[in-house]
Amino acid sequence: RGGARRRAGFCLSFSCHVARRGYGARNRVWTYVKNTPAGLLALTLLGHVALTLYVLARNSFTPRFKPMLKGLIDRLLLPGFAFSYHADDPWWDRLLAGRSADVLITMDTPPLFLRLSYGNAVIKRWRKQVLEFCGFRPVRILALGPVRKGAAEKSLPGWEARIAKLARSIRPKEPGKKSPRLAAFLGRNP
Repeated sequence: RGGARRRAGFCLSFSCHVARRGYGARNRVWTYVKNTPAGLLALTLLGHVALTLYVLARNSFTPRFKPMLKGLIDRLLLPGFAFSYHADDPWWDRLLAGRSADVLITMDTPPLFLRLSYGNAVIKRWRKQVLEFCGFRPVRILALGPVRKGAAEKSLPGWEARIAKLARSIRPKEPGKKSPRLAAFLGRNP
């Protein structure tokens, strides 16, 4: 009886650890892509992506968001798909070159305070260590904040104008450099 409780407690704490680390989002995407037949994948991929984005958006204001997003990025930006290391030196190839990235970040910290106090650590990490590492250029990040205590409602018209200006300025940089590689990465014929 005591052993069953200990095992149940272990399972509960293990499942909480798994949920905290984001394995659910990562496995949901990866299992779906790897195990779905090509024809069915082509028909349902858009819906699966939409549902995954819905789950991320729905949980973006809960403590579960950060591990879910990390799990999704860990599964989307894989070695061999997003980047590949050289065997004989410490450098790597940016396999997603020719693509651009636009990121909107909402935060409670005012962006000016973030820049002056922390040196834009969050923005630098997303730009340099995640997106540019894989070859995305240009990477444009729009930090919007603060969002609590009614500040979002007051700032919303200005934010909408900045987002609209950002959207109007999207231009393909090198469209010839971009190539479809998902089928080859998954080992399927295009």
